[in-house]
Amino acid sequence: MKRLLFFVPLLLIFSSSLSAQNVLQEKIKNSVAFRQAAEKLKLEPGSVHVITTTFIIDNTGILEDVTAQSEYPELEIIALDILNSLLPEQAPKHKSTQKQKITLPMQFHVETEKHKQQRLSREKRRKGLKN
Repeated sequence: MKRLLFFVPLLLIFSSSLSAQNVLQEKIKNSVAFRQAAEKLKLEPGSVHVITTTFIIDNTGILEDVTAQSEYPELEIIALDILNSLLPEQAPKHKSTQKQKITLPMQFHVETEKHKQQRLSREKRRKGLKN
């Protein structure tokens, strides 16, 4: 499974909370692993890659049987790591008392040079504010 560069996921979870989606989007967007994998795999800047994840979620937010499919196994590993790192309160919730199977396609856009410069500029500004 492989990791990618700057990514914005397509979050298609029904009945999920907005905060859970925001947490997941930020984890993916800020994933250094995705950027490193994209560079290692020499993925085309600006290209789009979809990782289809499936999992079972119980009514407490615990994820089970998490799987991922992609043309690059390295991306699958990273997507699984991100999903498995979610705390129960960050995971998408549903109102059912039974477990539900969810399919979550994540669409990743490989960072272009322009986006990379913008990201580095933002990171530099944030570091300046912290000092």
